Amino acid sequence: MSKLVPVILFFGLLGLASYPLLLSPTEVEAGEVSREFRVERDDAPTPLELVTAELRKILQDLATGRINASDGDAIRTQLLIILQEEGIGRGALRGPAVTQSLEDILHQARSFEERTPLLTEMQRDAIDAIASQTANELIARVSGEDHEVVLLGPTPEGYDPVSWSQLSDFEWSEGIELPAAIQALDDQKVALRGVLMALDTDTEFLLVQSLWSCCYGEPPEMNEAVVVTVPEGVEVHSGVPIRVLGTLSAGEKREEGEVIGLYEMQADQIERGQ
Repeated sequence: MSKLVPVILFFGLLGLASYPLLLSPTEVEAGEVSREFRVERDDAPTPLELVTAELRKILQDLATGRINASDGDAIRTQLLIILQEEGIGRGALRGPAVTQSLEDILHQARSFEERTPLLTEMQRDAIDAIASQTANELIARVSGEDHEVVLLGPTPEGYDPVSWSQLSDFEWSEGIELPAAIQALDDQKVALRGVLMALDTDTEFLLVQSLWSCCYGEPPEMNEAVVVTVPEGVEVHSGVPIRVLGTLSAGEKREEGEVIGLYEMQADQIERGQ
């Protein structure tokens, strides 16, 4: 089945280092180890930058198959070492916080069978966004701060809420007549939740339900993504849960005779949900 074309055109080569197997999490939490392989730099990174970089490396290695979900203890140890040596958060909170933050990462690693030795641009973008969001959550947890998702309020008047199950509840193939329920959404003011990914322009973004499939090199199906056009003055929040309010267009979009998308949306407003 065809995949969404715009997000899989660019491929990049990324050199990856092997993931070290470290001591046990118990030894780390007891303060019995040191991390000697840290790279020195004049402008010392912030705690958030350190944790984001480590999570990015973990996600890259999981996506390329250098490590897998069965290495969970080693991954947990790696993060605990960083938190301990950098003095990030409270000692008693580090173990539970790391375990909670890794739970979804390892679950997703088990869910996707695809592994690619080279990461595409789509994968790198998804990994960067997931690493940044997870790092913010982890820093908040080890600091004892409340980092629950701030739920978006009721759908504003004038917009009809649309779900991903509505948009993707049919098998798409080129040239088919769209279901009546989808045709009824064309040119309607709707509200749709998801996560935005940058495309190769400053005004267009890709809205998907989740970044995890992109992280593991599985682009969304044509009816699982929306190209969002953002006018000047509308604030964009990439890589975090959002709700887009705007006008939906449903129908095959072609470029040089090839179908490049099924849904487009002209954004009126983008609301950040976290």
